[in-house]
Amino acid sequence: MRENITITVVYGSPEEAVIVNAVSVAVSKLLEEGIEANIIQVYMPGTKPSVSVNGVHVEVDELLHLKIEEKAYETLIETITNKVSELVSGVAAMTIVEKT
Repeated sequence: MRENITITVVYGSPEEAVIVNAVSVAVSKLLEEGIEANIIQVYMPGTKPSVSVNGVHVEVDELLHLKIEEKAYETLIETITNKVSELVSGVAAMTIVEKT
């Protein structure tokens, strides 16, 4: 069974748009695990960057203020992928518990 999730990315400056690329890479990795994600990107000038999965905030702030270099970018992708996987696993587990 394929999981379907929605990832919302909000950013406030063109420089922060790199997070959308990181989320896109993370989504392709999640697809390999059977998790299908829709990305909603919102550009609101002056807004603090954030990522949420099905409305649940994912902590990536500490990585966003780093200068995005290759290693930091890879770490951001890995963090987003791991956090999304954890959230999806948690939601799936809660659904199973509620049904029993």
